[in-house]
Amino acid sequence: MARTRSELRSIVEANIGRTDKTTQINLGLDLGLEELCRYHEFRDLITSVDLDLIDTSLSISDATWSEATLTLTKASGFSSYSFEEGDEVTVSGGTGVTAGDYVIASATSDSLVLEESIGSGADGQSDISLSQIFNPRFFELPSDCLHLKELRFIDGTSSYPIDIRDKKWVVDRWPYVESLSKNKPVVGYVEDNKFWCYPVNGDSSYVVRATYVKRVSAFSGDSVENPVPALDYALSCWATGFVFDSIEEFAKAASWYGRAASSLLKAIKEDKRTKIIRQMDPFTTEKTYESPTPWLDPFVKRSS
Repeated sequence: MARTRSELRSIVEANIGRTDKTTQINLGLDLGLEELCRYHEFRDLITSVDLDLIDTSLSISDATWSEATLTLTKASGFSSYSFEEGDEVTVSGGTGVTAGDYVIASATSDSLVLEESIGSGADGQSDISLSQIFNPRFFELPSDCLHLKELRFIDGTSSYPIDIRDKKWVVDRWPYVESLSKNKPVVGYVEDNKFWCYPVNGDSSYVVRATYVKRVSAFSGDSVENPVPALDYALSCWATGFVFDSIEEFAKAASWYGRAASSLLKAIKEDKRTKIIRQMDPFTTEKTYESPTPWLDPFVKRSS
C-alpha cells in the first residue's frame, strides 16, 4: 500500500533529525515525485480513457439563417464555444435546411459564419436546429497526458490501433489533409495536447480509446497517496537530499540523492518484471498507406 505525503514526511523528518522543516519537506516530496516519474513509464501511471470528438454540445432549435452572409444567429447561443480552424457545426433541422455538418469560418458569442450554405430555402428562417460543434481533424487528449502509448479505433466488435507518427513523417506524405476524403483515421501525430488525424474523421459514431502515461505533479494534500508505491523509499530519500541541500549540508545531500538513485533503479527493474507483456496478434497485417502523390513517396516502389 502506498504511503501518503504525511507518512512520507514523517520518514524524511526522521532522516534529517528535525521536525521544523514541514514546508521544505513538502516541496521536496512534490518536486521529487515529478522528477522520479519523468523518465520511466511506471505501470501505475498507465491508464486508458475513451476520447470524445465533441468539443461543444448544443441544444438550439431557434437559430436564424442568413443566406447572404452565410450566418447562423442565436443571441448568446455560442458563448461557451471557442473557435478553432476546422471546426464544424451539426445542422440537424429547420425549414429549407439540408441537414449535415458544416465548416465554421468564424464565430462570435451570437453567431457562426459558415463556409457554405445550409440551403437557400432556409434564408430568413428562425427554426434552425443545431446539435453540436466538433473538430474532425483532431482528438483532444486528456489534460494529464504525458505520453500517448496507443490510440485504438473501436467500431462495434472490430478495432485497430491508429498509427502514432512524427508530425514531419505524416505531413511529408499528406501535406494537405483536406485533400483526403473524410474517413476512419489510420495515422496521425501529437501536437498541443491533441492527436491530429489523417484522414479527417468521417463521423463520430465510433470510439477512440487512448492509452497513455499520466503526468505526475505535486501532491494535492497530506492525505494523498504516492501514485507509484514502489517509489516510496526513493521519494523519501530524494526529499531528504533536497532538504539537506537547502540547508547547505551538501555531503549529506549527495549521499541521500545517491540512495534515491539506487532505489529508483530497483523500482524500475521491479516494474519491468511485473508489467503485463502484450502479445502480438498473429493475424494482424501491416497497415498500408495510399499516398496522393506516390511519385514523391520514397516508400512507394511504383505508382501503378
